[in-house]
Formats: sequence, structure tokens, C-alpha cells
Amino acid sequence: GQVALYAPTGTKARAALSALRAVEGTDMEAGRIYSGRVVELEDYGAVLEMANGTRHFLHVSEVSRRKLRDIREVLEVGREVEVMCKGLDAQGLVVLSLKQMQPPEGGQEAQQQQQQQQGE
Repeated sequence: GQVALYAPTGTKARAALSALRAVEGTDMEAGRIYSGRVVELEDYGAVLEMANGTRHFLHVSEVSRRKLRDIREVLEVGREVEVMCKGLDAQGLVVLSLKQMQPPEGGQEAQQQQQQQQGE
């Protein structure tokens, strides 16, 4: 649906929009780290309950850098995790990533080589 927001000033409109986004859970910023608790697990992903009480979906493709046979190899209900917000998808839903919190494949050595190559 759509929501129309009216306010007497721009400042009050921004404050109202910020409050509305907090309620719906879309106030999360791309690139920021958030804590959540796994409340449901499915073969295709997990539902996380964030600190503010909103629930967001974590797709299985964003759980690990390695291919998983079963999401339960990495997650379990009740586990607290830190995830990165990647932004909003085309439907306006929050996209979360656990794998962005993991070091690149190849460990520290590969990461150091990448940094050296970028510095050249």
C-alpha cells in the first residue's frame, strides 16, 4: 500500500518519516551492522528478529561464502548474529548479509594480497 505523509514543516516531515521507517523496519542503512536473533529457519533462509523487534529475512545465499548443503550447518534458532544491511530490494524489503561479515575466501593472506594489489 501507500502512505501519505503531511506535516507543517520539512523538519517535522523528516521526523515523521524517520519514525514511520523505524516502525516498519526499513530505517536500516546500507553498509551498517545490526544484531539479530534467529527465530525461524527454512531451507531457503532464516527469519531474524532485530533489536527493535522487527523481523527480516536472511536469504540462504547471504549466509556463507561457501556453498551450504543445509543452512543449519551455520545457523540455529536462538542464535544471535551480526549482519550487514545491503539496502532495500525492488520490493522495498531489507536485504541482509551474514557472509559480508566473514573474511574473504583464502583467509588473511588473500586479503593482504588484494590490499597490496589495490595499493599499487
